[in-house]
Amino acid sequence: MLRGIRRLAVVGSALLAVGMVSMPASASGAAAGAVTGNVTLSPGFTTVPPAAVADQTFGFSSVVLTGVGASTACAGVLSANASASGASIAENLAGGVGNLSINANATCTVGSATIICTGGVYVRAGIIVIVIDPTCVVTGQVAASAVVVPASVFIPNQTPPSNVTSATFAGAWALVSA
Repeated sequence: MLRGIRRLAVVGSALLAVGMVSMPASASGAAAGAVTGNVTLSPGFTTVPPAAVADQTFGFSSVVLTGVGASTACAGVLSANASASGASIAENLAGGVGNLSINANATCTVGSATIICTGGVYVRAGIIVIVIDPTCVVTGQVAASAVVVPASVFIPNQTPPSNVTSATFAGAWALVSA
């Protein structure tokens, strides 16, 4: 199973690279920065071997996005509160893959933006997480958008042998509107 999760992580990394390369140079907007927050998992990961694979549902709270925006809706320093939720397809403490949705309301030096992403996919290998969502909608933009979290960390708040039911999430993000 771990070998399969590692393969999924490699596939996710390849998709990330393709997604980043295929964004057109004439994009009508872009933003990038850092993200932090907390994740609550249900039912949680069992840490006592063997690490069983179990579907998880999760929600993010206290999510803060900071960065810089350059678009028709949001320019300059960006600050946003966000929420996210989703479910895994297969997951244990060693890794997982699943889907998620993201909602964020950003204020900027000039303007503001609402970001809604409903088709996200994530791949996690240990503490490293990659998120890709090619279906984001950004207010003020007239075309498709994509959000990419190229490198983030997932740090469990519990230590074995306790089940992992929450974690801290931190990383980088980028949004491109074509």
